Amino acid sequence: MRVDRAISILTLAGGIGLFAACGSSSTATRTAAVKQVTSGHITVGAYDVYFDVRTIDTSPGPLTVTLVNHGTTYHTFTVNGTTLNLRADPGRQATGTVTLRRGTYTFICTFPGHAAAGMRGTIHVS
Repeated sequence: MRVDRAISILTLAGGIGLFAACGSSSTATRTAAVKQVTSGHITVGAYDVYFDVRTIDTSPGPLTVTLVNHGTTYHTFTVNGTTLNLRADPGRQATGTVTLRRGTYTFICTFPGHAAAGMRGTIHVS
């Protein structure tokens, strides 16, 4: 009886591990998103360690970004080389506008460790 219980526990643990692995692949799919901006405005979702977009394609000029925080800690949306630095607490949002010239910009979450964990992306302006 004790062996049967141990096998049941190991089977359950393996199933949980398989379920978690499947969940991580869907996260990778969500963070691989490319968003084309045509209206000069984009909404970016921030989750626990990822944005719902990895690449933003836009034209030169003003870009208004709304950061919506779906995570459990504060997140930022900071565009390197510009003055845009939004911060939103859990369940909140923040909006700001930056004027971009042609080129490539990196955006990150400045919460410690988040950019290194992959909470970053690229803005292509052409």
